[in-house]
Amino acid sequence: MLKSLLKNSLYKNSIYLILNSILLSIFGFIFWNINARLYNVKDIGIATTLISVQTIIGILSSFGLGIAVIRYYSSEKEKALTNNLIILNTIISLVIGSIFILGISTFSPKLILSPIEKLIFILSCLIWTLFSTTNSIFIAKKQSLLILLKNLIFSILKLILPFLFIFLGSYGIFSSYVLATLISLIFTLILIKYKPSLKIDKNLLKQTLNFSFANYIASIFNALFGLLMPLIITNLLSPELTAIFYVPWMIANILFFIPTSVSQSFLAENTSSNNFNIKKSLIFSYILVIPAIILTLFLSDHLLLLFGLEYLQGSLFLKLSVLSTIIYTYNTIKLNSLNIQHKIKELIIANLITAFISISFSIVLINYGLTAIVLSWISGQFLTFLYLIKL
Repeated sequence: MLKSLLKNSLYKNSIYLILNSILLSIFGFIFWNINARLYNVKDIGIATTLISVQTIIGILSSFGLGIAVIRYYSSEKEKALTNNLIILNTIISLVIGSIFILGISTFSPKLILSPIEKLIFILSCLIWTLFSTTNSIFIAKKQSLLILLKNLIFSILKLILPFLFIFLGSYGIFSSYVLATLISLIFTLILIKYKPSLKIDKNLLKQTLNFSFANYIASIFNALFGLLMPLIITNLLSPELTAIFYVPWMIANILFFIPTSVSQSFLAENTSSNNFNIKKSLIFSYILVIPAIILTLFLSDHLLLLFGLEYLQGSLFLKLSVLSTIIYTYNTIKLNSLNIQHKIKELIIANLITAFISISFSIVLINYGLTAIVLSWISGQFLTFLYLIKL
């Protein structure tokens, strides 16, 4: 059965991407477990906030160019697509990272950074942006196994480095993350044989701009909840509660990666609208998701206890987040079908519903704790599901 699955490029690349997500999740789990023993809860909270902000800036800086590489890839366009991606992502990430640092007292007054830490943070935004968006080159070429390899390097380094930077406190965790990302990015640039060039292919950029920009807006809305909540919780409540939020959310994201990986492979097939492939993607996703939900629910408290007794406060949050994967899976596959059909307006509206409902409800109800936050997330997913099912 496995042999027949690997003959199908949709399934094969999905499996590699899912294995990649599992790898990242397991090593991420170990990384935060190590840090929970080396650093205090407040340090964990501040570090997760820094990483979340860096990731937000990475998404804002992507400009949807990664998804355009997947959608419009051909061997003839590979060099131009790659160069456009790297040059534009570099410029945008440096600008947005600098804007955040200049306004840090407004955006996140509880994040206090020295001048050198501010400079490192700006550079880290660039590194993370390119580390993330260059994955699209491997997905487009249907070489998802190479993503697995580069993330293995990232993950192993990430486990070793925190021991070297304990003296830096919360910034020691962040520095470990950034240095591991940088080394893995260098490895990626070597793999894709990138030769720096300042020339942007304007014609190709025009050709892909509508598609990439629409996906850029949609991806921002899609990721906002998970990335903004650490920042919101740190500033409205406490860094300690951010850590309690982050650990179960990280565990739940292991399950979220399954439909996301399948949908990325679905898009890389470059097929036009086809209900058959949508159906195959949904069935394949649920075959993997349902057992994962059952197993995670069974182990949830044991997983949280590995980080410390205080993390058990996130037990109900974790269970409800895991159950939300049932709706999240349908939404993710359906959103990618809209992408292939070029139903851009519907794609943006669906992601806007998720972001607006989940974040606005969370802010209004934040004083009721993590349970209110996860119910806000589920509400956003459910209303998006009601919208998508009619399309």
